[in-house]
Amino acid sequence: MRTLRTLIIASAFVVVGLVSPVAQPASQHEKLTKKELTALIASATTAAEHKRIAAIYRLEAQRLEAKRREHEEELAEYYKNQLRYPSKYPTMGDHCRSLSEYYKMASQQATTLAEMHEKLAQESK
Repeated sequence: MRTLRTLIIASAFVVVGLVSPVAQPASQHEKLTKKELTALIASATTAAEHKRIAAIYRLEAQRLEAKRREHEEELAEYYKNQLRYPSKYPTMGDHCRSLSEYYKMASQQATTLAEMHEKLAQESK
């Protein structure tokens, strides 16, 4: 039952994670809203547009990977001294492990989307 609940919660995070990454800018100078990026993806026909989208997803993948590493470090800290943390379920270790797995999956998805748009950019040349 706990596994099913965890899977449902993780699925919800994936859905949110797929929506959130699209709002991140490709560079410090570029600011796109979710609506603008959705429109860009829907109307992308040129190589430059697909490269721009790919850059946004690459940046998001990097951000997600950094979050994954952060939670991996917290998990390692938890295992060094578990007695510092409450033992009630879910434990700090469960929390960090779950988030680490989520960020890993979300990072892989963002990388896959970036690769897809890079391929589309090469095909539209």
